[in-house]
Amino acid sequence: MNVSRDLVTPHNLLILSLVIGLHGLLVIWLSGYVSWQISAPGPQLVIQADIVSGQQVQDWVAAQLKQREAEERRRAEQARQRLAAQQAAARQKEAARKRQQAEAHRRAEAERQAVARRAAAELAAKQQAEAAAKRQAEAEAARQQAEAAAQRAAEQARQQAEQARQRATEAARQRDMAERERALQVQYAAVQQQAEVARISQLIQQKVARYWLRPPGVTGLTCRVQVRLGTTGSVLSVAVLESSGQHIFDQSVQAAVWKADPLPMPVDEALRADPRFREHIFIFDPAQHL
Repeated sequence: MNVSRDLVTPHNLLILSLVIGLHGLLVIWLSGYVSWQISAPGPQLVIQADIVSGQQVQDWVAAQLKQREAEERRRAEQARQRLAAQQAAARQKEAARKRQQAEAHRRAEAERQAVARRAAAELAAKQQAEAAAKRQAEAEAARQQAEAAAQRAAEQARQQAEQARQRATEAARQRDMAERERALQVQYAAVQQQAEVARISQLIQQKVARYWLRPPGVTGLTCRVQVRLGTTGSVLSVAVLESSGQHIFDQSVQAAVWKADPLPMPVDEALRADPRFREHIFIFDPAQHL
């Protein structure tokens, strides 16, 4: 049987030695007694003896040692609890002492602050009285200065208002002139643009007419054509919006547009992006160009 090292102490070893010795004496005594009973005459008696094995002795010793160890742990725990209780009581006592000390300090500080507040209040009252007298004198001086400043300010404001009125009048006149000038420029640009549109449209139709081949027996016909152009005047698509009634005439006009590629375009980039040029629509009338 394995026994913990904590159980193997000089005291426990002494108990174990005594138990083993008693066990040996008991075995010897029982052996002699049994031998005497066998040799002695007389009625036979049946003797029952309980043999205590070494393992049982060891178990008993271990149980005793565990019981003693448990008792020692219980006593140690009681001692620890007593010590903890004493420490807690000491901490409570120290906390109470500190609370009393803090309360005394708080009261002293409160009294000091009360005295300081009373002194500050007295000083403030004195300073307020002096400041009131000073303010009254300054107020009178300030009133006189304010009256003079108000008169100067009124005169200055009147002059500034007059100057502002004059500037506003001049600005309004300048805006009116600028608006009229912008309107004239816009009107002029519109006239110029319309003239450019008419000129380019006329050039487009003239170029298409130069490439147009009259179909046999076709006279007095017109058709409305839509031409989609690129920024350089390249022909992207041709469509007849209003037919002449003669398919051969419509086809001849479409063929003339493709042959005239590229068509004339304005020099101005802004006009090149105008839908009137990019999606150009015109009525092809051979009588006007031949």
